[in-house]
Amino acid sequence: MTRTLVLPEVTTDKRVQAAATIIEKGGIATVLDINKLQPSQIAQCRDELTSLQRYSAATNEEIDKLMSDELVLAGLCLRAGLADGMIAGAAHPTADVLRVALRVVRMKQGATVASSCFIMKTPHNGDLIFADCAVNPNPDAVALIRL
Repeated sequence: MTRTLVLPEVTTDKRVQAAATIIEKGGIATVLDINKLQPSQIAQCRDELTSLQRYSAATNEEIDKLMSDELVLAGLCLRAGLADGMIAGAAHPTADVLRVALRVVRMKQGATVASSCFIMKTPHNGDLIFADCAVNPNPDAVALIRL
């Protein structure tokens, strides 16, 4: 089964464009381009946004503004099931990505700890994963078990 990834920064960051090419050519996943969403997909994302209690009373103008934010739209694609995962943070601060993850995508029911990781490719050591560098700088033992 082919997975679909949404990379909201693909149109604004050349590194993300290169990564998208590698992802697709390598058969890792299909990349969903948020700038090429069909009207029905946009409507689906809009419905997801207005279904969230935090945004249920928002005006059409407020919803339009939120939908124009590439991180929010990508998060809505994930929430709506149009994508299986989202990779972001190359051109946006971690705080902005995390804000969308917590407010729009939301944590799985029962989850109590959010987690993040950075994947670094190095010529000498291969791939390195740095977990919780920004989200949980000092997790306790219980948080580590739940991750």
